[in-house]
Amino acid sequence: MKALIDPRFNRVCELSEIDFPVADPLIWVDATGSETPDSTLYVDGRFVEPPPVVIAKTPEPTKAELLTQINALMAKVGALP
Repeated sequence: MKALIDPRFNRVCELSEIDFPVADPLIWVDATGSETPDSTLYVDGRFVEPPPVVIAKTPEPTKAELLTQINALMAKVGALP
């Protein structure tokens, strides 16, 4: 099994039984077959799992913050002709 690697991003682009001509900077490396395109990285000559994606959670606004926003909007509405 061969893995097509984009070394600019350490990305496994494709797996194939045979290698075929590809454009620079893509390269072929030997693979075990357990790799998956777009979810395995190729770093320093070995396949690794990417780090987990951490999604920052925005805290919900408090009642006081929402009331402040409402009052500010009401003031803007009141100022309209």
